[in-house]
Amino acid sequence: GITDFDQQYTARLDEMRRDTAVGGDLKVTSTPTCYINGVRVNGADGKMPTATQLEWAIEYELRKAAKVN
Repeated sequence: GITDFDQQYTARLDEMRRDTAVGGDLKVTSTPTCYINGVRVNGADGKMPTATQLEWAIEYELRKAAKVN
């Protein structure tokens, strides 16, 4: 539904460059890439984690945070 692609592209180019630079700094090699508290979370196969693996990682971080506070 974008009727002014060229204008929108130009307006968002700096933002896209910043996002790309951040992705490079974080070593993002594919999308989606998941991070929890700044730690990259991969599945057992090195790819996207399953919902269960994400739940475990989040629960771990929550337990860790509760011990600190």
